[in-house]
Formats: sequence, structure tokens, C-alpha cells
Amino acid sequence: MKSLLVVLVTLVLALMVVQKAAKWERSDVLVWDAAGYYQYLPSQFIYHDQGNGTYTAYARQQYRPELDN
Repeated sequence: MKSLLVVLVTLVLALMVVQKAAKWERSDVLVWDAAGYYQYLPSQFIYHDQGNGTYTAYARQQYRPELDN
């Protein structure tokens, strides 16, 4: 009987946490996060930009991520 009560309390608490969890208001947050994470790959291996930022500046100018609201 106690184990059933523990399971029910755990399920109720889990449902409450899921209901109250913050949700992203914008769906593109993760897209640009992933783009920034993988930006070093073409910068380093294709454009041989060793950290001086020329490829990064070009990508920001070309795709303008901050304007997509």
C-alpha cells in the first residue's frame, strides 16, 4: 500500500513539474544556438579563419540572425 502511495505522489509531482516548466516562447532559440555551436567548423576547416572573425562577421552580415524576431 505504501509503495502505491509513493508511486502516486511521484507521478503527481512529476506532472506538476512538467506543467510548470518554462517553455520557450520563440522556436528559433535552439536553431541559432546550434548554428553558433557549429560555426567554428566551416570557419576553421573551410575558410582557415583561425579566430580573427572574418567568417563570423560575414555569416552575421549574410544571415542577420538578430533581425529574426
